[in-house]
Amino acid sequence: MLLIDNGIEKMALKLQQRQNLSHIEFLKVRLGMQVVVINSFKAVVTYGLALLLNIFLYTLIVHLTFLALRGYSHGAHAKTSMLCHVQNIASFVVLPWLIVQYDISFQFLLSLSILAAMIVIKYAPAATKKRPIAPRRVKGLKIKSIIVFILLMALAFIVPTPYNRFVVYGVLLQSFTLLPIFSTKEEV
Repeated sequence: MLLIDNGIEKMALKLQQRQNLSHIEFLKVRLGMQVVVINSFKAVVTYGLALLLNIFLYTLIVHLTFLALRGYSHGAHAKTSMLCHVQNIASFVVLPWLIVQYDISFQFLLSLSILAAMIVIKYAPAATKKRPIAPRRVKGLKIKSIIVFILLMALAFIVPTPYNRFVVYGVLLQSFTLLPIFSTKEEV
């Protein structure tokens, strides 16, 4: 990892010199590069494991559904990059694999979506310290979160089995990140 950090540092320094960036701009560029590299690594590992377990498409459906709702509802983040990585593997690889292995029914997941609907209605959008939400945006984000939730649930009734289970699971997963138990008072 040190080799990658050194490479990022060198590239950011070259950009700073070529573009005449201030120290703050340099730090922003370096942070952006680090985020891209870290997220790319996480994606390769997560989707690589999904490929090995023959659930790539299921993982992708869960992830896209999760991100569609998260874009408006926000929600808790892992405390560290490593914890994020572990949670990604558990949430987007292990649990979808278990849904397949134990043939968790669409009806069961659908019944849990009632709980997810209540969570989205009550807690969306959920601000964090790293991603605060301006008070003027809360109402609009709440409405958009509810609309996206409804659209995703409608999609779950349109797409064929077994894909519908993973649409519902993605919605459930994101709704749970909105719960206040996942954000400490210091974080919000």
